[in-house]
Amino acid sequence: RLQTGEEKMTKADAPRDLKVTFDRRALAQELGLPAPEGPEKIDLVMKVHPLEVSMMLSQAQRIVNRRPTLSTLSVTEAFVVFFKVCIYVGIVASAPWIFYQLWSFVAAGLYPHEKRLVNVYMPASIFLFLAGVCLCQFWVLPKAVRYLLSFNEWIGIEPDLRLTEWLTFAIMFPLMFGIAFQLPIVMLALHRIGIMNVEMYRKHRRLAMFLMAVLAILLSAAPDAFSMLSLTVPLWLLYELGIILCVFSPKPLFDLGESDPEETVEV
Repeated sequence: RLQTGEEKMTKADAPRDLKVTFDRRALAQELGLPAPEGPEKIDLVMKVHPLEVSMMLSQAQRIVNRRPTLSTLSVTEAFVVFFKVCIYVGIVASAPWIFYQLWSFVAAGLYPHEKRLVNVYMPASIFLFLAGVCLCQFWVLPKAVRYLLSFNEWIGIEPDLRLTEWLTFAIMFPLMFGIAFQLPIVMLALHRIGIMNVEMYRKHRRLAMFLMAVLAILLSAAPDAFSMLSLTVPLWLLYELGIILCVFSPKPLFDLGESDPEETVEV
Protein backbone atom coordinates (compact mmCIF):
# COMPACT_ATOMS: atom_id res chain seq x y z
CA ARG A 1 0.00 0.00 0.00
CA LEU A 2 1.27 3.44 -0.96
CA GLN A 3 1.64 5.88 1.92
CA THR A 4 0.59 9.50 1.57
CA GLY A 5 2.87 12.37 2.52
CA GLU A 6 0.92 12.99 5.71
CA GLU A 7 1.23 9.35 6.76
CA LYS A 8 4.96 9.39 6.09
CA MET A 9 5.30 12.58 8.14
CA THR A 10 3.34 11.07 11.01
CA LYS A 11 5.42 7.91 10.95
CA ALA A 12 8.69 9.88 10.83
CA ASP A 13 7.57 11.99 13.79
CA ALA A 14 6.52 9.05 15.92
CA PRO A 15 7.75 9.35 19.54
CA ARG A 16 11.06 7.69 20.18
CA ASP A 17 13.17 7.04 23.23
CA LEU A 18 16.15 9.35 23.72
CA LYS A 19 18.71 8.65 26.40
CA VAL A 20 19.93 11.87 28.06
CA THR A 21 22.57 12.27 30.76
CA PHE A 22 21.99 15.06 33.31
CA ASP A 23 24.15 16.58 36.00
CA ARG A 24 22.11 15.95 39.16
CA ARG A 25 23.51 18.93 41.05
CA ALA A 26 22.92 21.37 38.17
CA LEU A 27 19.41 19.97 37.61
CA ALA A 28 18.54 20.30 41.31
CA GLN A 29 19.89 23.86 41.35
CA GLU A 30 17.75 24.85 38.36
CA LEU A 31 14.66 23.31 39.99
CA GLY A 32 15.38 24.99 43.32
CA LEU A 33 15.88 21.69 45.17
CA PRO A 34 18.56 20.82 47.71
CA ALA A 35 21.75 19.24 46.44
CA PRO A 36 21.20 15.47 46.07
CA GLU A 37 23.46 12.78 47.42
CA GLY A 38 24.94 10.00 45.36
CA PRO A 39 26.38 9.96 41.85
CA GLU A 40 26.78 13.28 40.01
CA LYS A 41 25.37 12.00 36.72
CA ILE A 42 22.01 10.43 36.08
CA ASP A 43 20.67 8.82 32.90
CA LEU A 44 17.08 9.49 31.88
CA VAL A 45 15.02 8.22 28.97
CA MET A 46 12.83 10.84 27.28
CA LYS A 47 10.09 10.51 24.71
CA VAL A 48 10.79 12.96 21.88
CA HIS A 49 9.39 13.77 18.46
CA PRO A 50 12.25 13.72 15.89
CA LEU A 51 10.80 16.50 13.74
CA GLU A 52 10.41 18.85 16.70
CA VAL A 53 13.97 18.15 17.82
CA SER A 54 15.22 18.76 14.28
CA MET A 55 13.44 22.11 14.10
CA MET A 56 14.83 23.14 17.49
CA LEU A 57 18.37 22.22 16.43
CA SER A 58 17.98 24.09 13.14
CA GLN A 59 16.80 27.20 14.95
CA ALA A 60 19.68 26.96 17.43
CA GLN A 61 22.12 26.52 14.55
CA ARG A 62 20.78 29.65 12.85
CA ILE A 63 21.23 31.63 16.05
CA VAL A 64 24.76 30.37 16.66
CA ASN A 65 25.86 30.54 13.02
CA ARG A 66 24.25 33.84 12.12
CA ARG A 67 25.56 35.61 9.09
CA PRO A 68 27.39 38.92 9.53
CA THR A 69 25.14 41.85 10.44
CA LEU A 70 26.09 43.83 7.32
CA SER A 71 26.17 42.55 3.75
CA THR A 72 27.36 43.76 0.37
CA LEU A 73 25.53 43.41 -2.93
CA SER A 74 28.40 43.98 -5.33
CA VAL A 75 32.04 43.02 -5.69
CA THR A 76 33.35 46.56 -5.21
CA GLU A 77 30.94 47.75 -2.52
CA ALA A 78 33.16 46.83 0.45
CA PHE A 79 36.18 48.51 -1.16
CA VAL A 80 34.21 51.68 -1.99
CA VAL A 81 32.82 51.93 1.53
CA PHE A 82 36.30 51.38 3.00
CA PHE A 83 37.62 54.12 0.71
CA LYS A 84 34.83 56.51 1.80
CA VAL A 85 35.52 55.84 5.47
CA CYS A 86 39.22 56.58 4.90
CA ILE A 87 38.30 59.88 3.24
CA TYR A 88 35.95 60.86 6.10
CA VAL A 89 38.53 59.98 8.73
CA GLY A 90 41.17 61.95 6.84
CA ILE A 91 38.91 65.01 6.66
CA VAL A 92 38.16 64.85 10.37
CA ALA A 93 41.80 64.31 11.30
CA SER A 94 42.95 67.22 9.13
CA ALA A 95 40.02 69.50 10.06
CA PRO A 96 42.10 71.77 12.38
CA TRP A 97 44.62 72.51 9.62
CA ILE A 98 41.86 72.98 7.02
CA PHE A 99 39.95 75.42 9.26
CA TYR A 100 43.15 77.29 10.02
CA GLN A 101 43.85 77.78 6.33
CA LEU A 102 40.27 78.89 5.66
CA TRP A 103 40.42 81.25 8.62
CA SER A 104 43.70 82.75 7.39
CA PHE A 105 42.07 83.41 4.02
CA VAL A 106 38.82 84.89 5.41
CA ALA A 107 40.39 86.88 8.27
CA ALA A 108 42.23 89.13 5.83
CA GLY A 109 38.91 90.69 4.79
CA LEU A 110 37.30 91.05 8.24
CA TYR A 111 37.15 94.06 10.53
CA PRO A 112 38.78 93.81 13.97
CA HIS A 113 35.48 93.43 15.83
CA GLU A 114 34.42 90.66 13.42
CA LYS A 115 37.66 88.82 14.10
CA ARG A 116 37.01 89.06 17.83
CA LEU A 117 33.53 87.61 17.39
CA VAL A 118 34.82 84.69 15.37
CA ASN A 119 37.52 83.97 17.94
CA VAL A 120 34.91 83.95 20.71
CA TYR A 121 32.05 82.05 19.10
CA MET A 122 33.89 79.58 16.87
CA PRO A 123 35.02 77.37 19.82
CA ALA A 124 31.45 77.43 21.19
CA SER A 125 30.10 76.41 17.78
CA ILE A 126 32.55 73.52 17.53
CA PHE A 127 31.69 72.38 21.05
CA LEU A 128 27.94 72.41 20.32
CA PHE A 129 28.46 70.53 17.07
CA LEU A 130 30.50 67.82 18.78
CA ALA A 131 27.95 67.62 21.60
CA GLY A 132 25.15 66.97 19.11
CA VAL A 133 27.20 64.37 17.24
CA CYS A 134 28.15 62.53 20.45
CA LEU A 135 24.57 62.59 21.74
CA CYS A 136 23.29 60.99 18.55
CA GLN A 137 26.17 58.56 18.10
CA PHE A 138 26.40 57.14 21.62
CA TRP A 139 22.87 57.61 23.00
CA VAL A 140 20.20 58.04 20.32
CA LEU A 141 21.50 55.95 17.42
CA PRO A 142 21.96 52.61 19.27
CA LYS A 143 18.48 52.77 20.77
CA ALA A 144 16.95 53.88 17.46
CA VAL A 145 18.56 50.99 15.57
CA ARG A 146 17.42 48.54 18.25
CA TYR A 147 13.87 49.93 17.97
CA LEU A 148 13.82 49.74 14.17
CA LEU A 149 15.20 46.21 14.08
CA SER A 150 12.61 45.07 16.62
CA PHE A 151 9.98 45.29 13.86
CA ASN A 152 11.83 42.59 11.93
CA GLU A 153 11.67 40.33 14.95
CA TRP A 154 8.00 41.21 15.50
CA ILE A 155 6.96 40.13 12.00
CA GLY A 156 9.47 37.26 11.84
CA ILE A 157 11.86 38.63 9.21
CA GLU A 158 15.63 38.35 9.47
CA PRO A 159 17.26 41.73 8.71
CA ASP A 160 19.88 41.88 5.99
CA LEU A 161 21.58 45.27 6.41
CA ARG A 162 23.54 46.65 3.49
CA LEU A 163 26.92 48.21 4.23
CA THR A 164 26.45 51.30 2.06
CA GLU A 165 23.03 52.13 3.47
CA TRP A 166 24.25 51.67 7.03
CA LEU A 167 27.19 54.02 6.44
CA THR A 168 24.85 56.70 5.10
CA PHE A 169 22.49 56.21 8.03
CA ALA A 170 25.29 56.30 10.61
CA ILE A 171 26.80 59.51 9.20
CA MET A 172 23.68 61.49 8.25
CA PHE A 173 21.86 61.55 11.59
CA PRO A 174 24.84 62.55 13.81
CA LEU A 175 25.62 65.28 11.28
CA MET A 176 22.04 66.60 11.46
CA PHE A 177 22.16 66.55 15.25
CA GLY A 178 25.40 68.55 15.20
CA ILE A 179 23.91 71.14 12.84
CA ALA A 180 20.72 71.40 14.92
CA PHE A 181 22.80 72.11 18.03
CA GLN A 182 24.02 75.35 16.40
CA LEU A 183 20.71 76.96 17.41
CA PRO A 184 22.11 79.29 20.15
CA ILE A 185 24.84 80.57 17.81
CA VAL A 186 22.26 81.29 15.08
CA MET A 187 20.01 83.07 17.57
CA LEU A 188 22.90 85.19 18.81
CA ALA A 189 23.97 86.03 15.25
CA LEU A 190 20.45 87.18 14.35
CA HIS A 191 20.39 89.27 17.51
CA ARG A 192 23.79 90.86 16.86
CA ILE A 193 22.90 91.94 13.32
CA GLY A 194 19.61 93.42 14.53
CA ILE A 195 17.12 91.08 12.88
CA MET A 196 15.85 89.60 16.17
CA ASN A 197 15.92 90.69 19.80
CA VAL A 198 15.30 89.15 23.21
CA GLU A 199 11.69 90.35 23.39
CA MET A 200 10.86 88.70 20.07
CA TYR A 201 12.47 85.43 21.14
CA ARG A 202 10.45 85.42 24.36
CA LYS A 203 7.22 86.46 22.67
CA HIS A 204 7.39 83.68 20.08
CA ARG A 205 8.74 81.01 22.47
CA ARG A 206 5.69 78.71 22.12
CA LEU A 207 5.73 78.88 18.34
CA ALA A 208 9.47 78.26 18.28
CA MET A 209 9.15 75.22 20.57
CA PHE A 210 6.39 73.82 18.38
CA LEU A 211 8.52 74.26 15.25
CA MET A 212 11.49 72.66 17.00
CA ALA A 213 9.33 69.67 17.93
CA VAL A 214 8.28 69.30 14.28
CA LEU A 215 11.91 69.61 13.20
CA ALA A 216 12.90 66.93 15.71
CA ILE A 217 10.28 64.59 14.23
CA LEU A 218 11.74 65.09 10.75
CA LEU A 219 15.38 64.72 11.87
CA SER A 220 14.99 61.92 14.41
CA ALA A 221 16.72 58.65 13.60
CA ALA A 222 13.60 56.57 14.37
CA PRO A 223 9.87 57.38 14.61
CA ASP A 224 9.65 56.58 18.31
CA ALA A 225 9.08 58.91 21.24
CA PHE A 226 12.57 58.42 22.66
CA SER A 227 14.37 59.50 19.47
CA MET A 228 12.08 62.50 19.02
CA LEU A 229 12.42 63.69 22.61
CA SER A 230 16.18 63.13 22.50
CA LEU A 231 16.37 65.98 20.01
CA THR A 232 13.34 68.04 21.03
CA VAL A 233 14.32 68.54 24.69
CA PRO A 234 17.94 69.58 23.92
CA LEU A 235 16.65 72.05 21.31
CA TRP A 236 14.28 73.59 23.86
CA LEU A 237 17.16 73.96 26.32
CA LEU A 238 19.42 75.39 23.63
CA TYR A 239 16.71 77.90 22.74
CA GLU A 240 16.70 79.14 26.32
CA LEU A 241 20.51 79.24 26.22
CA GLY A 242 20.30 81.39 23.10
CA ILE A 243 18.02 83.85 24.91
CA ILE A 244 20.48 84.04 27.82
CA LEU A 245 23.36 84.72 25.42
CA CYS A 246 21.35 87.49 23.78
CA VAL A 247 20.59 89.05 27.19
CA PHE A 248 24.30 89.28 27.97
CA SER A 249 25.02 90.65 24.49
CA PRO A 250 22.38 93.36 24.07
CA LYS A 251 24.24 95.67 21.71
CA PRO A 252 23.73 94.97 17.98
CA LEU A 253 26.82 94.30 15.99
CA PHE A 254 26.19 96.88 13.29
CA ASP A 255 25.19 100.47 13.96
CA LEU A 256 24.89 102.44 10.75
CA GLY A 257 24.82 105.74 12.61
CA GLU A 258 28.30 105.35 14.12
CA SER A 259 31.68 104.47 12.74
CA ASP A 260 34.30 102.51 14.58
CA PRO A 261 37.62 104.37 14.80
CA GLU A 262 39.44 101.11 14.22
CA GLU A 263 37.58 100.69 10.95
CA THR A 264 38.38 104.16 9.56
CA VAL A 265 40.13 103.89 6.28
CA GLU A 266 42.43 106.67 5.20
CA VAL A 267 42.48 107.57 1.54
